[in-house]
Amino acid sequence: MGQAGDAEQAAVVTRGGSQLTPVPALFLKTWKIFQVDYRQGAHPVRFFVASSGSKATLLTGRPKAFTLMTAEDGANVAGPATATTLARLYVETTRPAEEPAYVVESVDEIRFRPGLSGDDAARKGAIVKRYRPVVRTPEGVAQGAGFAVTAFTVSKRGSVKENTTTLVKDLPVPITL
Repeated sequence: MGQAGDAEQAAVVTRGGSQLTPVPALFLKTWKIFQVDYRQGAHPVRFFVASSGSKATLLTGRPKAFTLMTAEDGANVAGPATATTLARLYVETTRPAEEPAYVVESVDEIRFRPGLSGDDAARKGAIVKRYRPVVRTPEGVAQGAGFAVTAFTVSKRGSVKENTTTLVKDLPVPITL
């Protein structure tokens, strides 16, 4: 990682007090994905890395690194359920650290700001009503030579093609800095 320009993250991985947690990715043959957590003063640091044993790469903020990893690994995406797992893991591990994101399976899982009132509360109610039938658990389906998973197309070798649609701009949700 250090040779690839990610010396700061490489130092965190090897620093005492860092916690490396394996992330299940059964579609991978030789590579492994790790969640790295470290507390820097009052601020927690979290990012994701992948390792083949002899090589490591930063995934956080790097969607292309995820696709290169699955290609180098020869990942086996044998069915829609595996494609769904891969797509979810892709979203969770490659999002930029400064842009909090999370996968939701229903509008009830959207973390709106607490104590909304007035126009914000009305907007929340309208969003929930409009998107309740739209937002649902990601589900993969066979499509051509690969799989379609909600907003992602996943090939049998694990490459991901993003096809994202923003449903609502400026949701009244907490902002984290």
